[in-house]
Amino acid sequence: MLVSNRYRFILIKTRKTAGSSLEGLLQPFCVPDGFQVSHSADEIVTDAGIVGARAGGESSRGHGAHMSAKGIRKAVGPGTFDSFTKIVPVRDPFDKVVSWYWHVMPQDTKDRVSQDFADARSLFRDWLRMRPSLNTDEKFYKVGKRPFDCFLVRYEHLSEDIESLSRKLGVPLDLKSLPQWKTATRLHRDRDTAEYYDKRTADIVRSKFAYDFDNFGYDRNSVHPARSHADAADSPA
Repeated sequence: MLVSNRYRFILIKTRKTAGSSLEGLLQPFCVPDGFQVSHSADEIVTDAGIVGARAGGESSRGHGAHMSAKGIRKAVGPGTFDSFTKIVPVRDPFDKVVSWYWHVMPQDTKDRVSQDFADARSLFRDWLRMRPSLNTDEKFYKVGKRPFDCFLVRYEHLSEDIESLSRKLGVPLDLKSLPQWKTATRLHRDRDTAEYYDKRTADIVRSKFAYDFDNFGYDRNSVHPARSHADAADSPA
């Protein structure tokens, strides 16, 4: 998370949405001149603003990278939270879940599925079916159960939205300066997200991420493959 007192914005960092890279781009506007930007960062609290600890950095006041909206509002005070521009990065849930799958995969497993996409897809479907829960980001979109106005930075439209954000905040933001952090974990990048899913796993994501589909303009039917022979065989007569 970031807070800029001078430019009156708060970055609420969500998961698997290029949030770390966006932090790196915006951090210079939250600290005094002379601070270096790096992926791993300790908590920084100055008159200029707040930088939450990230990537193993230390925090003495509890400001972390993935603070909930409720936690941030409590930390900065209702007046600041309500009046500052809240920036929230978002991503198509189907693609986000695939990214999360690769992010949490152990390296030995990644090596095993690196050559054949069919193996990676089969493991993805098993992983998604067996997970007791999925990390949704609703705690970043709401204070308790109450949503709030925010500026969305869409993963799929980074250049367009960063340009709009630059105008809104009155700060120079250049996509070419966006740090490329945490971009090397996903394999089989030539494969479309839809190829990972069957109907059952697509339905899991549609259900778990209903808020994202309902509020951020993502199409819940963008991944809706025809039933396979295996699906049909599993269905009752």
